Amino acid sequence: MSWGLTAINPDVSDVFVEFVNDIEHYLGSNEKWMPFAKHTEKIKVRFGSDVELQLRFTRNGVVISDDLLEGAA
Repeated sequence: MSWGLTAINPDVSDVFVEFVNDIEHYLGSNEKWMPFAKHTEKIKVRFGSDVELQLRFTRNGVVISDDLLEGAA
């Protein structure tokens, strides 16, 4: 029973390649350059200074790579 509970969970995550022309815009579904939606998240660090992350979102969700200089994220 324990194998069945851990091994047969469905994969519910999709990964998309988004084309970018600069750090502020990605190619939308209408073939036009769209601005990223942005959100700043503060992560509290135990015994250290808080860390702020600038998250970027497209129509498909959060961008997980900040390597935007290559033209894709």
